[in-house]
Amino acid sequence: MGRYLQRFGPDQLDTFAAALAELDLAVLDLAWDLDLDAGKAAAAEQGQIAHAAPMAQLERLRDRLLPFSSLLKQRRIDLLGHAHLDMAWLWPVAETWAAAERTFESALALQAEFPALTFGHSSPALYAWIQEHRPELFARIKAAIAQGRWEVIAGPWIEPDCILPSGESLVRQLLYGQRYVQQELGVDNRVAWLPDSFGFCNQLPQILKQAGVDYFVTEKLLWNDTTEFPHPLFSWRSPDGTEITSYMSARIGTQIDAVQMAEYGCAWEAATGEKRSLWLPGVGDHGGGPTREMLETAARWQESPFFPRMEFTTVQGYLDEVSDRSSPTPNSAPIPTPIPTWDRDLYLEYHRGCYTSHADQKRHNRQSEALLYEAELWSSLATLATAAPYPKAEIEALWKTVLFNQFHDILPGSSIPEVFADANRDWDAVFQGGDRLREAALGAIAQAIALPTPPQPDAVPLVIFNSLNWGLGGRRSPILPIDLPEAGDWQARDTNGQLLPSQPRSDHQLLVQAPSIPGVGYGLVWLCPVSAQAPGESVSQDGLDSPKSPSPPAPLPTVGEGSNSPKARAEVRSPVFPRGSKGLGDEGAAFQAELPTYQLENDHLHVTLDPQTGDLAQVFSKSLNRDLLSGPGNQLQAFRDQGQYWDAWNIDPDYAQHRLPDSDLISIEAIAQGPLEGRLRVVRRISQSICRQDYSLQRGSPLLRIETEIDWQEDHVLLKAAFPLALEADELITEVPHGIISRPTRPQTEAEKAQWEVPALRWAALNTPGTEPNPWGVSLLNDCKYGYDAGPSQLRL
Repeated sequence: MGRYLQRFGPDQLDTFAAALAELDLAVLDLAWDLDLDAGKAAAAEQGQIAHAAPMAQLERLRDRLLPFSSLLKQRRIDLLGHAHLDMAWLWPVAETWAAAERTFESALALQAEFPALTFGHSSPALYAWIQEHRPELFARIKAAIAQGRWEVIAGPWIEPDCILPSGESLVRQLLYGQRYVQQELGVDNRVAWLPDSFGFCNQLPQILKQAGVDYFVTEKLLWNDTTEFPHPLFSWRSPDGTEITSYMSARIGTQIDAVQMAEYGCAWEAATGEKRSLWLPGVGDHGGGPTREMLETAARWQESPFFPRMEFTTVQGYLDEVSDRSSPTPNSAPIPTPIPTWDRDLYLEYHRGCYTSHADQKRHNRQSEALLYEAELWSSLATLATAAPYPKAEIEALWKTVLFNQFHDILPGSSIPEVFADANRDWDAVFQGGDRLREAALGAIAQAIALPTPPQPDAVPLVIFNSLNWGLGGRRSPILPIDLPEAGDWQARDTNGQLLPSQPRSDHQLLVQAPSIPGVGYGLVWLCPVSAQAPGESVSQDGLDSPKSPSPPAPLPTVGEGSNSPKARAEVRSPVFPRGSKGLGDEGAAFQAELPTYQLENDHLHVTLDPQTGDLAQVFSKSLNRDLLSGPGNQLQAFRDQGQYWDAWNIDPDYAQHRLPDSDLISIEAIAQGPLEGRLRVVRRISQSICRQDYSLQRGSPLLRIETEIDWQEDHVLLKAAFPLALEADELITEVPHGIISRPTRPQTEAEKAQWEVPALRWAALNTPGTEPNPWGVSLLNDCKYGYDAGPSQLRL
């Protein structure tokens, strides 16, 4: 280094010395490490006496700064080796396993060479794979855990997206993740490690605390594109009041960089008063972890008098110390308590396109969540009612497949095509396995039902199962599509032999308004060929004029009941909306069928389509006596969207300025008009894509259904369905995992304005203010979408 400095002139060395005086730690440590004596000797030998003098000045400067060393050494930087490993992203899952092996082998080898090194890794799913496929490596990891040199920072099964999965999914993530590390690794984990997920729902603190987690760690909000998140250490509060200590860490995937570490430590101390900061060195994304060069650099800086102390530790140990704010410690300054509180969701001002990208993955996820709920529900009841074996292992395996595909680069749609090809095979396996378990459970229950006397000899019994938590009947009688045993004319009757309202949908399907069904229970319907109608029957086929005398459903059967077996069954499914509850209207009101081909009407709504565009021209509420729309509804709006840097993750902030031409109407057709349902089909062209939408109203329901199928052929195009409403709402209310959240429709702060695209699960609603005399609102429900935006008078999906 002395020879290096000889290349500078005296004026340059003066500048160098001035930099040292400003406590540039990177340069200052170079001065400490210089072999100044050798440098002066070399300069003298070469006759460069002028250069030797500035070197002496550097030496004197170093000596004058040494008294400040004790102040620096009061600070401490805790280190934990880390290797962020995406389960899939720019590589398929199969490559992830190999990357995990290399990363874990490297960490263990470095620990043998650098005994002080501690290493932490998340994702119990990775450990489970290593346990099965590399048992010798797994044993070495367990030994390192027992020695306190390897930290399992687990929490969920993988590092999932935390806004798109259902509440049940997030609970399962923690159930299986925490259980695995307890049972297989002997660890009671208290840290939820989620550094890279794209935002976090407001219910997460409550879910985490109930899973035994005390600390939440992320760094993702450092990626915000509009505002800077204000708190590096805070208490995050759920709507129910549950709080969890939360830490916005330094960025992951970093080097041992003295300047960055010092800058971070200074900012951390200024914000929190804590003199102890945490740094996470290690190559990441595709694994890797700390390198030998990093550890050698750390050892060198540790010896410098001009740098804080450094010590390898664990995240849990670090957070245990810094979260104790009750009294000052040698590593903390007296600061106010408690730490700041945050009572909203952690909205990432970035990656807003992940609510929408790869719609197929979103749909598969929603369907899988609903299917496994039903498979488990009916399997549990089948075990209780019929002593059928409970398929615990099968249900857990299927859930773990779903949880894996909720990884934060799979479900959000931000991976390469090979990843989704693998994911689709997984989804298919879940559908097949879940259907098999559900059908086996329903079959076991149905076989145990004691059937009453059929209304006619050739009647076919149909058991209708309701997986909702509330009963259906009267104003909640569901209208169900029933697959017929064979083509022909059929009627449906209740257990008293009374005709039920019905409507043929096709040669092989009949719409039936079912009788009362208890929550998490069943009801019975008889399917009867019309040719065998009882003599003297004067009731119309649709049953609308028949007397209503529904009998109460039988209780859930016990083992051994029933000598006759039903030959068919149906379900009222939950929690996915379109196959669940069918409406809340008066069961005696008939659908108005005699209307023009662009209108629908029942006792709740009168709906008119624009014959030129296929948009909703009017939705009139009879109960409110008002139009619900202020303009064309379900208007398909297409926008050019290049994606703001990364098109799979992001939506252009100015996408609204790039509106594409409106869709072209191809046809409007009435495809069903009857006493239970009216249905209009609209076909439109959007550039090179074809969109088919069925609008339908059912008897007694205040719900307008819009079933959409699109042959999508566009690139870099964002499509929204817009619903301008005849109201002024102050808040947008949406469903989030295990809860709701409200957001202002007239944002005031920069952070509120940054939330111009928001996530939601199954519904979003705009309501007039509760201070109005007759408040009302409109909800937009969906079965597979997650991205919304809203203003005071508009909802867009």
